[in-house]
Amino acid sequence: MIKQDENTLVIFSDIGCPWAALSVYRLHKFRKQLGLEEKLRFDFRSFPLEIINSMPMSRILLDEEIPILSTLEPGLDWHIWRQGRADEFPVSTLLAQEAVQAAKSQGIQASEKLDFGLRKALFSQSRCITMRHVILEVAKEVNIDVESLTKDLDNGTFRSHLFEQLNLARQKGVVLSPTICLPNGKPYPNPGIEITKCQKNGRTYLEVTKDDSQIYIELIKKMNI
Repeated sequence: MIKQDENTLVIFSDIGCPWAALSVYRLHKFRKQLGLEEKLRFDFRSFPLEIINSMPMSRILLDEEIPILSTLEPGLDWHIWRQGRADEFPVSTLLAQEAVQAAKSQGIQASEKLDFGLRKALFSQSRCITMRHVILEVAKEVNIDVESLTKDLDNGTFRSHLFEQLNLARQKGVVLSPTICLPNGKPYPNPGIEITKCQKNGRTYLEVTKDDSQIYIELIKKMNI
């Protein structure tokens, strides 16, 4: 069992999930707004959708979802994939998720910074975070120890953590990326968001029927920090 500290929110998510990027952005925003940047920590746990769904990340799906998400939280500076070559699109986030776990050896804050940096690299900057060198570039940009991270990635030191965390997520009944867990274990899947699948002209698309960002303030206040 992986321990959860009392001053820590656990977030099960995939770095390639745009709904998780929205959630993480709001967590950072409201933590700062409440003046808890030095007290409240975020522990990012892997929930690898490519393993769960047995399929790579879909550019078509992201290009459909990102315009919706950009209206909910424009501060993340969302962009659909801007690179010219389709083969540059990052179909896997496993190494990126492994890097976030490896960064924890430098402290939970290092892991937070790398996680957020990788999400912004994908959704704001259209960078191929499947690639090792891109992950290391982002690590350098967010000022964590690149030499230590490189060693851990090359040795696969934290690869098993991805599957340990996936198994834990399943034990907790986690089925969505993102799912936020309080220290008491209570899960909150995709907080504040309600989504409906609609059909028009024979095509299925998503419609956000509810978006309550204030739930993040409520969740943080439940920590009693």
